[in-house]
Amino acid sequence: MNFNDTVAYVKIKDASGAVIIEGMLLKTQKSTAIDASHAGTYTYTTTGNAKYELIVTADLVTFKRTSSSGSSETYNMPYVYFTKSGNSYTCDAFNYPNTVLNFDTKSFGIEHINVKYTVNADFSQASTSSSITTLSDSKVEYTKTK
Repeated sequence: MNFNDTVAYVKIKDASGAVIIEGMLLKTQKSTAIDASHAGTYTYTTTGNAKYELIVTADLVTFKRTSSSGSSETYNMPYVYFTKSGNSYTCDAFNYPNTVLNFDTKSFGIEHINVKYTVNADFSQASTSSSITTLSDSKVEYTKTK
């Protein structure tokens, strides 16, 4: 975890070196825990058999995207990355812009931006116009299972 004057950067890796959690937040970030009633697994499968899975617990939101060929990617977002408005949660981490979890409609818009980072805590948000990756479109409605 590194800090500069206004932003905290966290990067957690597992024993193999794979990134488990990465994010940038304002040091003044305030958050609300995700309601227990929203806990569960939300899935969506495309007509091409790509699978999208959102796993919600009290502490962590995990998004998994698996292509029809079987390759997959996983993104973990702690609950502290989100602020609440009704049954909707907006991600405030700089590298997950436009990420909104709407539990009323079970629609989840999830985007990711790579973070530029150096060890001396001189880090910044990458260009939003060129490096943003849409992981899940908010127009898609997921099915919830426990």
